[in-house]
Amino acid sequence: MEQNKINNERKRNYGIDILKMVSMFMVIQLHIIGKSKIVNKNPKDTNFLISYFMLIYAYCAVNLFAMTSGYLIVNTKYSRFKIIPTWLNVSYYAGLINVLFKIIPVLSTYHTVTNIEIIKAYLTPVTSKYYWYFTCYFALYFFIPYINQMLHSIDKKQHKELIITIIFDKFSDSNSFINFYDNKK
Repeated sequence: MEQNKINNERKRNYGIDILKMVSMFMVIQLHIIGKSKIVNKNPKDTNFLISYFMLIYAYCAVNLFAMTSGYLIVNTKYSRFKIIPTWLNVSYYAGLINVLFKIIPVLSTYHTVTNIEIIKAYLTPVTSKYYWYFTCYFALYFFIPYINQMLHSIDKKQHKELIITIIFDKFSDSNSFINFYDNKK
């Protein structure tokens, strides 16, 4: 009896936790390198090359985070109301960050924020252009039960075909790296 109880409990997968932390670190890396505009400098400069390779290395961060989140959510019980705490968190931090940019002089020289932007950040995190990841997550969230049902109903061969299709779709636009570098010359 106790053995069945132990097997039914969800075990924590620390490898997935570490993967999510690494992907979050890489997202921060993308933002820092992107905001520093160092990749817009001279392509023959050592700092440019190091930053550029760090940028390329971190490009998979968002996909990695999404895949690990999907892995964790595939066997969980779905409730359409679970999105509400996430919405409230995004609204709170979006508003707070905008308020900080408004009231702290050093930050306000970097980015000017209006009162309307603060209100929009609190009320409309899904429709604002700043929180694209949450907007995508919010839209996808309501399809989770259907995606999970599909994933549980296909066999191993179909899983492989789906993965190959997704990989092919992602890498069919692999010239974007080359075009990015060519435009810097």
